[in-house]
Amino acid sequence: MRGPRLPGPMRMLEGRCERAGLDVYGARRAYRLASAAACFMATPGILLRVVAAEPLTAGGRPRPKERATFYSTVAAAAAEQVVRWYAMRWSVEVTFRDAKQELGAGQPQGHSRRAVRRSAPALMLLYSLAVLWFARGGHARWSPRPAPWYAGKRHASFADVLASLRHETPEHNLRDISNDPTGTGGSRKAADTLLALIKQAA
Repeated sequence: MRGPRLPGPMRMLEGRCERAGLDVYGARRAYRLASAAACFMATPGILLRVVAAEPLTAGGRPRPKERATFYSTVAAAAAEQVVRWYAMRWSVEVTFRDAKQELGAGQPQGHSRRAVRRSAPALMLLYSLAVLWFARGGHARWSPRPAPWYAGKRHASFADVLASLRHETPEHNLRDISNDPTGTGGSRKAADTLLALIKQAA
């Protein structure tokens, strides 16, 4: 049975709200939270926990442009827990986005069940290998490039990881070529020129 219509999430924030400090997205953040147990009209048999959240400034003032609504099928969960669960998904969502944008996940056109079931795991394995390479030593020669729109950049994105890998791979492969047995330096100069051109293309 359907009950009376409840106010929407934004209307919920106009009423009495609780305030909570949550450790989410790598920082301690303050929120105004309002929650209710509710059902969608189309699925009256599935009870949800609906949480309306509004971040607060350091001075405790509301930030209405950053309001968000979260839904959970764990209807008994506290509002704070639902927000934490969604915050935990951020790194997962960024991984999916990077895999699609930088590695082309979702673009392979498999024509068999086995091909479809192999392509995504293989790409995610490549993603993991690239991140592990960068964490173990690839970061040693990386430094953020100055950009007017991101002057405070301190950490590498996955695009930076791939760029570093593209730069390091040809250099590693050309080390043997650069060893000039004649001592004239010709092979070294040719290898340096070729490496510079490859890096520009990368």
